[in-house]
Amino acid sequence: MVVSALSFLAGLMLVQQFPILPDVKWLVVGGVLAGIIAWLRYWRCLFFVVGVLWAIVFAMHRLSDRLPEQLEGAEVQVVGTIADLPEQDEKRVRFDFIPRDRVYAANPSGTGAAITRDGVYAANQSGTGSGQQLPAKLRLSWYYPDQPIKAGQQWVFTVKLKRVHGTMNPGGFDYERWLFTEGVGATGYVRPSPKPVLLGRDSAWSSISVWRQSITDQLSSALGNSASLALIKALTIGDGNSVTQEQWEVFRKTGTTHLVVISGSHIGLIVKNIAI
Repeated sequence: MVVSALSFLAGLMLVQQFPILPDVKWLVVGGVLAGIIAWLRYWRCLFFVVGVLWAIVFAMHRLSDRLPEQLEGAEVQVVGTIADLPEQDEKRVRFDFIPRDRVYAANPSGTGAAITRDGVYAANQSGTGSGQQLPAKLRLSWYYPDQPIKAGQQWVFTVKLKRVHGTMNPGGFDYERWLFTEGVGATGYVRPSPKPVLLGRDSAWSSISVWRQSITDQLSSALGNSASLALIKALTIGDGNSVTQEQWEVFRKTGTTHLVVISGSHIGLIVKNIAI
């Protein structure tokens, strides 16, 4: 079993060395090859080929989940759910947003768009708009929000989106790669007009993020403006958004940064195992 797992891993690693992804026809060839190898019962080779195919299909799926060029810089009305704990600072709040209805049928310029009660976008009156697929996850910023943003909330936003990209500084943080690993297909910001509308909490949205949001709210209510609130959030649920730069500097000097980063995840795993 260990050898089979290593063979699968080797297939995954091989795809990472490709300068470009192969054409779809090679997936068919690989599928036929996998069938022949399975018939011959060469299991180690089979796991290797399956690893290659899985990595290629996964990469193709992720790369296809990008913002269409027609919607670059357009104002788009979206309905969806806050997917994770927001990151708050003095000027803005940043959060991951999951559109409920990913098909935008209005004119790419955004004019004449209307949203129906069930969240389906109506085409503009001229009928010139064609269906455009929104990414499964958006990374949005809302500057000077007038309402609190929490995980699990369902909102109607008018947003201006752009395709994912990052800087090319050698040795610097690869922002585009990080967004790719997080499954983010577009970034953008919330427009102040039309005014964002809070629809309530999505009853169908049950995830670890909602649980973490509940714990965050309870800690904030119990501790108020205590100086230890940010540290307790970081240690218990892995929410380091409130930790100040001065506190991070202390952690770096004392060599305890890793405790803050991973302890929340470990405690969450322990609590889950106890609950089970």
